[in-house]
Amino acid sequence: MSSRSIGFIGGGRVARILLGGLKRAGAIPATIVVSDADAEVLSTLATQFPEIRTTGADNSASTPTETSARALRVFGVLMKS
Repeated sequence: MSSRSIGFIGGGRVARILLGGLKRAGAIPATIVVSDADAEVLSTLATQFPEIRTTGADNSASTPTETSARALRVFGVLMKS
């Protein structure tokens, strides 16, 4: 486990792929925060990756800004509706 941190704004497919790759490589950072408005997405991620911290639409754990400020790298995915 690395002492670095990473934050994801959005817990969808890209976050799952990157987290899976980090896990397989044995390179999981010490702190991982995923923020997503969909509680079901966060629940699924937390089950698959118990080492992550999640925060929902209310951002009670931290805001996306705080997530990005604390993280070494932030991955955000914007999707066109």
